[in-house]
Amino acid sequence: MPRVSPAWLLPAVLLVGCSGNDVAEPADGAVARPVEIIVLARAAEPVRRLPGRVVAGTRTPLAFQVPGELTDRRPREGQSVVAGEVLAELDPADYRLALREAEARLARLVTERERKRALYDAGILSGAAWEQLATEIELATVGREIAGRNLGQTRLLAPFDGRIAARLAESFTTVAAGEPVLLLQRDDTVDIAVQLASRLVRSLPLDERLQATARLPSDGAALRLRYQEHATEADPETGTFRLLLRGLPEDVSTWLPGMPVEVELQHASESPGVRVPLTALQADVEGRHFVWQVSEPEGRVHRKTVSVLAIEGDTALLQDALPEGLRIVGAGARFLSDDQPVRPLRD
Repeated sequence: MPRVSPAWLLPAVLLVGCSGNDVAEPADGAVARPVEIIVLARAAEPVRRLPGRVVAGTRTPLAFQVPGELTDRRPREGQSVVAGEVLAELDPADYRLALREAEARLARLVTERERKRALYDAGILSGAAWEQLATEIELATVGREIAGRNLGQTRLLAPFDGRIAARLAESFTTVAAGEPVLLLQRDDTVDIAVQLASRLVRSLPLDERLQATARLPSDGAALRLRYQEHATEADPETGTFRLLLRGLPEDVSTWLPGMPVEVELQHASESPGVRVPLTALQADVEGRHFVWQVSEPEGRVHRKTVSVLAIEGDTALLQDALPEGLRIVGAGARFLSDDQPVRPLRD
């Protein structure tokens, strides 16, 4: 039987020993050197299943930019709204009066300018007085624009599609400018929190390479998730790290805050190469790396040049995508030469 080292069962490749009949004995009478032969095979990334919980997503506090008294027109908590929808209003009476006053002042100044134009053209009105009038008209124009803007800001509009998460002020109460009156939660995303042990924080890629799926225990509904953020400090009580994932469900109403879910985490490997044991990696006098490929069915070795991306522990990450099923020498490679016959190690 061949010797198989379980230490080479790696996330990127699966190394499997060969049976004694996989490599033919050489026909030319040459002595076959005993070596460990391994077969490269792709191995699925491990899936980790952890409990998670749906948490409230992005909540935006909404406030008026002007002070005033709230009317009774406001949506209910939990109600869905669309971007541009009127969510709340202030009593506009005082702001309408302010706008009328600003318009009247501007109209009076414009009339006064027309009346004094002839005096200015005749040289009776001084240039300084004419410039002062022009300045007053400009200020009145700005005042009218501010009054109109303030009147428009008595209506609070939804900045995006969402759901009312909370009402923070009662009707017919006076609110200050900038005081939040509503909390609006996005209606197109779902956030799910998972608590990770420290060993998972070290082993999982906490970035866009992380693949995640959430499932509801009640009906098995699945939701693909993407990495959002993670805590860099452990919770002082549990010693775990909070991982936040986000998904885009077709029906957000089935994923309500507080619901327990099962989360599957998997590393989406982006490496173009494979890992091999360091004992399989060789270098020639010029520093070029290679592995010994075992031909079938002759049982002879031939150099296969490779490029090394990194040395990690007792493995090497190769840039070249070695094909699945390729047989290479895993141990005993340093004593070989090109076209030399080999046979598997036997117990």
